[in-house]
Amino acid sequence: MSRSIRDCPGRPEDANPYPDAITKSYEIQVITPLFGGGAKAGENDEVTLIRPSSIRGHLRFWWRATRGARFEAVEELRQREGEVWGTTENPSPVSIEIAVEERDEPSECAHYKWNPKKRRGEGGYDLRWSHPFNRRGNPLTYVLFPFQGTPPDSENPKLPTKIVRSVRFRLTVRIPKQELIRRYIPVYNKQREEKGLTQLVDEDHNIEIDVEAALWAWVNFGGIGARTRRGCGALHCLEANPLDPDLIPPSLQEFKDWLKDRLTYFGLPLSSESGDKKWPTFGKIYMKDGRDLISCWENSISIMKDFRQGVEVGRNLGSDRRPGRSRWPEPESLRELVLRQQNLPSRPHRWHPPDHRIKDLAFPRVEFGMPIIIEIRGENIKPTLQHDKDHDRMASPLILRPITFSNGRFASMILRLNTPILESAYVKPGKRDLVSGCMITASQIRDPLNAEYEDSPMSGLCDTGSALDAFIAFAIAEERGFQEVGL
Repeated sequence: MSRSIRDCPGRPEDANPYPDAITKSYEIQVITPLFGGGAKAGENDEVTLIRPSSIRGHLRFWWRATRGARFEAVEELRQREGEVWGTTENPSPVSIEIAVEERDEPSECAHYKWNPKKRRGEGGYDLRWSHPFNRRGNPLTYVLFPFQGTPPDSENPKLPTKIVRSVRFRLTVRIPKQELIRRYIPVYNKQREEKGLTQLVDEDHNIEIDVEAALWAWVNFGGIGARTRRGCGALHCLEANPLDPDLIPPSLQEFKDWLKDRLTYFGLPLSSESGDKKWPTFGKIYMKDGRDLISCWENSISIMKDFRQGVEVGRNLGSDRRPGRSRWPEPESLRELVLRQQNLPSRPHRWHPPDHRIKDLAFPRVEFGMPIIIEIRGENIKPTLQHDKDHDRMASPLILRPITFSNGRFASMILRLNTPILESAYVKPGKRDLVSGCMITASQIRDPLNAEYEDSPMSGLCDTGSALDAFIAFAIAEERGFQEVGL
């Protein structure tokens, strides 16, 4: 169990463990397969499948994205976050309990099968995905590659990750009433005074709305486990999704009205402009009606797959089961970097010929999240694009997942979080390519010229040179059917 009210500063020794607490209970269903979620990254925990500490982490993020959007400075944000969710200095007054009521046993997401006809009769292993990923050309496997393991005959064989296909659990949250929180305000205000921060006022006594906002956003737009921003471990909670069950299906306008009502109730900004916030905040939503849960998930992911790797969009038409050449500038930019650093007079014969459309170094896809490992097969080029020299991860600002409404209907959803404009990234060398790492500049990430060369995937979609802007324009094109429902 997470820290509870009994740990809060100033509590009398003989007090009831939950004095004057508001107790809220939520039944939550995991509606897409759960990858990970345990103490060890990427693995299901056989004992504690759903952990309170993990949920607390998700609620912290969604609190920053919703109620946290009211603050202008990071220091104010962190102080208030600690008062609600806890720090080493301030134990959280919010108690979280989990009871798993129903769950499937872990099962394989894929397996390797020997194919004697592979590699011109020499034999080899084929990767076979399990349901619901086993349909030929299923776009979901595009985002599940971290879980596919490696073949038994590889240098470092690894079994594919196991998944839990269905989980239902009850989340119980206990929140102190305003009268109890009022006792802690002097402690918090003393800390604020020492830090030169604004003093708390009467309206700050009520943290119930802080918890409600975070939970509402988490269950409707987030998930549990690994790869939640690509739809894994997506959630549904009737208590936090009270759309009228008689709406079959809810129209986009009705969803927009519900969204506006919730944002207004939680006191959240109705503007979707990012401003100068240095942390992700709630952004624009794009939706498309669908017939069932899995097809809605596939629809959201297929937009990303087609934009980045689709034939005649992200790459040329290939031949003999080989993918065509990428139309994105990163591979050609990496070749140019290798040539410069190794002082090669010309390209090795095994390389692709020069792509004269790409005039300058460009790495627009880092906006989608990092790390990105780019392997140019046959050319011994396999560097990693990452956030900076010391940190490889930058979470994607795009959340792609299905959503289930209270009436049992479904929709595909894309949420674009408001995030600071990415000013830089870093190229980390592979084993046999670059001599040293190098910085990626802002102009190499966002440049209108990236949308102007022949067959650019961003051509005609944006004038900013931003891959994120182009992706959204690609998704809402008439033939793909996503519509903006943001405010």
